[in-house]
Amino acid sequence: MTKTLALLLMSGALVVTQRAALTREETGVIAGRIVRSNGQIAPDVGVEVLELQIHNGETRLARTPTSRVRSNDRGEFRISVVPGDYYVRTVNENAPLYGNTYFPGTPNVRDARRIRVQKHAEVSGIIFVHFEGPMRRLQGKFSGMAAGGLAYFSFYPRNAIPGADGPSPSLMSARKNGEFLIGVNSGSWDVYVGHLDTDRPNRLLEPLTHTGKLQIDVADHDIDGLVVPMNPTATIRGSVVVPPGFSAKGIRVELGAPSDFSDKMFDENRARKTLDSTGAFVIPGVPTSSYKVIVRPLPAGTYIGDILAGSESAYTKRLVVANEPQPELRILLKDDGATISGKVQTAEGTSAAGAFVFAVPPVDLRWNPQAYFQTTTKDDGTFSIGDVAPGAYELFAWEYVPRGRANATVEVGSEFIEEFREKGIPIRVGPRAKADNLPLELIPWK
Repeated sequence: MTKTLALLLMSGALVVTQRAALTREETGVIAGRIVRSNGQIAPDVGVEVLELQIHNGETRLARTPTSRVRSNDRGEFRISVVPGDYYVRTVNENAPLYGNTYFPGTPNVRDARRIRVQKHAEVSGIIFVHFEGPMRRLQGKFSGMAAGGLAYFSFYPRNAIPGADGPSPSLMSARKNGEFLIGVNSGSWDVYVGHLDTDRPNRLLEPLTHTGKLQIDVADHDIDGLVVPMNPTATIRGSVVVPPGFSAKGIRVELGAPSDFSDKMFDENRARKTLDSTGAFVIPGVPTSSYKVIVRPLPAGTYIGDILAGSESAYTKRLVVANEPQPELRILLKDDGATISGKVQTAEGTSAAGAFVFAVPPVDLRWNPQAYFQTTTKDDGTFSIGDVAPGAYELFAWEYVPRGRANATVEVGSEFIEEFREKGIPIRVGPRAKADNLPLELIPWK
């Protein structure tokens, strides 16, 4: 695959399960040197390699398994990675609100340059500037909620890639008069705030009571008189209905938010709930936003028939959460799925073992990661995908997905899918249908 995944990952939703991690002989290397803004070498600076990943169906930059190294006394660093597309940044561990610097030398992640690593290759000679700066004071107050409790402030560079990692959130106690005081370095920031109705830092997973957002430009001076408008959160209740003979035990329901404050403040520990013995769940402290409802793991032999919020489907479109009572969710599982099977071959006619096979839904469902079905081929190139929801799909087979994490997911946009449309097979399956002996041509990764 020669298309730029770093760009195409921003739309659509093709979910892929990566194969086992590669061996050392199959990895590549990213190597370079860090210098400071005054031109001097920068020893003992943290360096991280990041990749685009999917969290609850949303694209974000995150550290790879090789994670972080430090530059040596000559400012040099060296990190082994599996083939793929990466970004490199330096980290201010001792002062996280200074922000991070992305290669080739920018605090803005949108200006970061992608680095492509091939098998057995070394990408070296990377030199970029590591910036440091003074911290400025922000002082202001909250509006729209009672004073007190704990507040999280997260600062993200303005116009960053949606979901991209920013500085670590800062925990602070809101004063009894509703005011706050916190520090940040110079720059243009999107500021996300989550409030907990507790004054005990050891209870940080308490439900959020309010969330807020503002944009600030911090120059070379402190800022006073900020007002952060806060909005109350909602509670989502629902249940999972399984077919007769199946159990809902172990099923989890998650809310995957788009790239707004919900994604940054409403983390997976708050967004995920396991069903109780009756198949019901309650998710408190949900910020107003629109969400993907994620249900997993599904019992073998089932698929999601629909997710109903009152009379509206939260499977064919996102669940909208507003500042008003929410209808209960009814997640309907069915057991009459179809089976799709066939064989993948290369352009030369040889069997393609270990290829990734995807059943891709129509365009209007590509935002929903649970509308895709997938598998990998056996040694003889054959494949079988079971428990497929009835409907229309296009089948594709890729040789390799350039990822650096085993058992992770990636998302390929509609533009990417359309480019290889001639390599796919359109099919439609009904309940309990069997689509057999489908021939697929392998799409190679170059």
